Amino acid sequence: MDCLGIHGAFLRNRLYTSSNSVKLLTSTNSVGRRMIETELEKWATEWNDFYVIVIEDLLNDGLTRHQRNEDRFEKMRRGHPIPKIFEMSKFPFRCYGRRSQEAHTIRDVYVPSHLYGQLAMTQFGLKYLTQNPTVLRMINLLKNVPVSLPSQDWLKTKSAIWAMSSIALSPEGVLFVEGEGLISAIINVAETSKVISIRGTAFYALGMVATTK
Repeated sequence: MDCLGIHGAFLRNRLYTSSNSVKLLTSTNSVGRRMIETELEKWATEWNDFYVIVIEDLLNDGLTRHQRNEDRFEKMRRGHPIPKIFEMSKFPFRCYGRRSQEAHTIRDVYVPSHLYGQLAMTQFGLKYLTQNPTVLRMINLLKNVPVSLPSQDWLKTKSAIWAMSSIALSPEGVLFVEGEGLISAIINVAETSKVISIRGTAFYALGMVATTK
């Protein structure tokens, strides 16, 4: 899947929606356990933040006049290598132009799979997630989001919102998230944050959670 670049990475997340797969991958001393721990480490250190950038790219392209330069986006679609988080401002698909001379077309936005959301589809995966230090840090972060945030904290706050709302896409996941008081916390962010982009993130995330059955 590595040859598919970013799309392969999101496709790989689908492996974790099966209880049998998660049990195999988390069994003691297995290659699978090392695989899932490596994936969780990637998401803890880089991919949770990168996911925010991908989502905002898709929302900008689908819902605003600041839409992608399709020629440069093609490089990403064909499997352009993903740089480290600190180099993402140079990533080719984050190129926009305000197309004021063209008719604006609203496009469907399909949210890519989040590792935490896929793991939360099974009881075993959800239990594994609730013991993960990064998830626990995100829970604490969302419970204590101040009304005003310094810019260096924006990305981490957004990544926590998307991660927890992704967990809430499963029936058991939403019970966990609600039990931790995170639905109320995200609503509070949407209503009170002075950072418009963070309020927008909370708004979109709540809309996604609202689709859970």
